[in-house]
Amino acid sequence: MELIYSNFDGLEISFQGAFPETILKQLERGRNEAEQNRRNSLVYLGVKEIPVQVAETGARGGFRYRFDTGLDRETWFVARSTNPEQWNIRVSVKSMALALHGYSGVKDNIIQTLIDLGAYGYDKINDITGEIDDFPKERISRFDVCFDFVTEDFIPDPNHLITHNRTKRKLLFSNNKEGELIFSGNNLIYLRIGSMPNRQLVFYNKIKEIAELNKIYWYKVWNINKKEFNKKIWRIEARAGKKELNKWNLRTFKDFEKKAGDVIISILEENRYVIPNKDKNRSRWPLAPFWKTAIKNANQNFDNYISKAKREEIVIATRKELQERYKKHLMGMAAPLSVALGHEDIDQIPGVLDGVKQDLEDIRKNQSHILKKKMKKAQDRLVFLDEKKSEN
Repeated sequence: MELIYSNFDGLEISFQGAFPETILKQLERGRNEAEQNRRNSLVYLGVKEIPVQVAETGARGGFRYRFDTGLDRETWFVARSTNPEQWNIRVSVKSMALALHGYSGVKDNIIQTLIDLGAYGYDKINDITGEIDDFPKERISRFDVCFDFVTEDFIPDPNHLITHNRTKRKLLFSNNKEGELIFSGNNLIYLRIGSMPNRQLVFYNKIKEIAELNKIYWYKVWNINKKEFNKKIWRIEARAGKKELNKWNLRTFKDFEKKAGDVIISILEENRYVIPNKDKNRSRWPLAPFWKTAIKNANQNFDNYISKAKREEIVIATRKELQERYKKHLMGMAAPLSVALGHEDIDQIPGVLDGVKQDLEDIRKNQSHILKKKMKKAQDRLVFLDEKKSEN
């Protein structure tokens, strides 16, 4: 097994603070429009007119508003409150943001968005400068780290995992580990042990997930030619939730930058993937080579593991995937439409498409508002797929 990628893969942060009333009113209008249209609403927030997709629903925990800032950015959750002493803002960072920008870039993007939208916190004295600071206070509540291994035939075996004796039991394996198994046919594609908001280890078939969720941009991150690749990629994720982070007193950005590696190493060392042998004492079974690689990698600075993929490449690849998908939809409907029109020969299918083209031309001339509405809807939905945007 060869390690081809390692990086932070998820990050969730809450902020004690609030957005001004003007931003909340914009979000309210966006949510109302989304509810009315039953789809996300494009809103340009604040004086900087930051484009966001406002959802028709919020989230548990009192967050009325939810908005998306792009493929390589974050999902934001906001409560309808201007009280800076409450935790009104939560941010969930997307894996692609961490792949393209790294932790430092993601942190800078989030802070800049808070500034651009006028977020504020309760007045407090800065311990270093003695000045009054009213910027929202952060609280990191979860982060994930991933390790992607290329393999020919690896499938994780729950019996090769040795975990802490106090691991809670949900799905009981032969060695008393909590976890979850998911199969596709006869093949194991997902293995999870542990529980959030504590700590978790997850193994899953990344290639299968990519196919199911159309995340083909990962091939760019890995610098792999999709057409020539015929192996498997298994992802191992180490996840640390709020309770786990409390044990490490890890709450702020500063804490994260000092202790994140320690947390991940601890998870990998206390939950070990081993190679069984004749020794009856399982604790003495040797570590699997790929597990040694993961631990060694975790000892390094994760911020060095930013993919070499460029935002433009990711956006172009995503656009091409969408183009192919829409073409397939059109092609898939051509034959049944031809049959519905009473045709019996495949040679007549191109003529059917010519008829559809003429119908569209008639709509463009006589009912252009229909096509304009559909075009605007598509443009709003794909607003973030602009390869000309700055990578910052």
